[in-house]
Amino acid sequence: MTSRPRFRNLAVLTVTLCLLGIGASSARPPDPNLTPPVPTNVRASDGVYGHKVRITWNASAGATHYVVLRSPWSWGGAVLTNNVTGTSYDDTGTGTLDVYYYWVQACVTGDCSDLSAYDSGFRGLATPVVDASDGDYSDRVLVDWDAVPEADSYTVYRGVSSAGWQEHWTDITETFYIDYTAVAGVRYYYWVRAVSTMDESNDGQDTGYRTFSPPTGVSASDGIYTALVSVTWSAVAGNPKYQVWRDAVKAGTTTAATFSDYGAVVGALHQYGVKACNSDESICSAMSSRDGGNRRLYAPTHLSATDGTYADKVRLTWNASEGAGAYEVMRAASQGGAQTEIGTPETTTFDDTTGAAGVTYFYWVKACSFIGCSDLSGYDTGYRANPTPTRTPTRTRTRTPTPTATYTLRPTNTPGPSPTWVPGAAPRMFLPILMK
Repeated sequence: MTSRPRFRNLAVLTVTLCLLGIGASSARPPDPNLTPPVPTNVRASDGVYGHKVRITWNASAGATHYVVLRSPWSWGGAVLTNNVTGTSYDDTGTGTLDVYYYWVQACVTGDCSDLSAYDSGFRGLATPVVDASDGDYSDRVLVDWDAVPEADSYTVYRGVSSAGWQEHWTDITETFYIDYTAVAGVRYYYWVRAVSTMDESNDGQDTGYRTFSPPTGVSASDGIYTALVSVTWSAVAGNPKYQVWRDAVKAGTTTAATFSDYGAVVGALHQYGVKACNSDESICSAMSSRDGGNRRLYAPTHLSATDGTYADKVRLTWNASEGAGAYEVMRAASQGGAQTEIGTPETTTFDDTTGAAGVTYFYWVKACSFIGCSDLSGYDTGYRANPTPTRTPTRTRTRTPTPTATYTLRPTNTPGPSPTWVPGAAPRMFLPILMK
């Protein structure tokens, strides 16, 4: 290493120096017939790990275990461990960026080899723990992380996939970065690396995204259409897809700032809200403010009014309208005349008992609910029958009997013509006419 080592807490090290390169197990000369060869290729990691130094070496023939030694100087070390059975060891007892020197001995029974050649290593900067905001803001992504001891600055990288980064920002001395350049609805990968003059950490990673602004100006039609409710709103920047919500149900999606809801229930008042989303709808804005809307009721059909069937009423009937809770019955003296409401039945039958007998009226019906009424139905005419007259005598007549005729007859022994008479005349004497 070319830089000067940095040491901390050296007082806590339990150091048993092996002066002049003599190992800890060299109290007696090794038996050349039993002693394993000196380990080779000893390597200590240089900042690869933020919580340890890893020491590795090649296996020595015949060795049953190994001794690892450590020192802040290159001319002798203290025993760090004396019972390693593999060919690696992790030293977690050093400070960040403190350089140490490491040796290894191969042992069998009570005999150990000479010390290996040393290698230096150090524990690197810790990997930052990163947190990127997930739709908390509509104008930014906030990336923050825990401070890393001994870091001088940080570098932030950004990419659209885990494969790698496209943008980066360096020399950040705070423990956060605000990304105002993020596009709404795009999920980004963020990496943060701690940096010092001696080392760079591994990259901490998290994903984050900027959400869309909620749509504004949501307006739902109030009974304008019988077949649908029309919902409109102001477009949101970024060309999002929109989710239209009817009450607690998603009614549909659209890329335009308008939607026709054919699924609305006739006669019901629905609340409509809109969210702006990315193409796969995995990122959406908060719900917009809501607006109420409804379909207009269908006008009643097949209205029929009786024509003189009843003398005391005109009976009206019609087909029920979906969603109607009641009906309004209208009457006029002519087709284009002023209409008057004459009843609000809850059924599809109504008797008009207020019209004059023998007068033909025009009738219409509306379907109604608590949200309003339909258009007028088609009209029909009807009338009450005139009542059957009852004859009542106005005077009494007295017959005068015909007078009886009175006849005066000539005696039968008197010759002459038959008597002449006039009925009802006063009695007369008829004298015989003497013939010469």
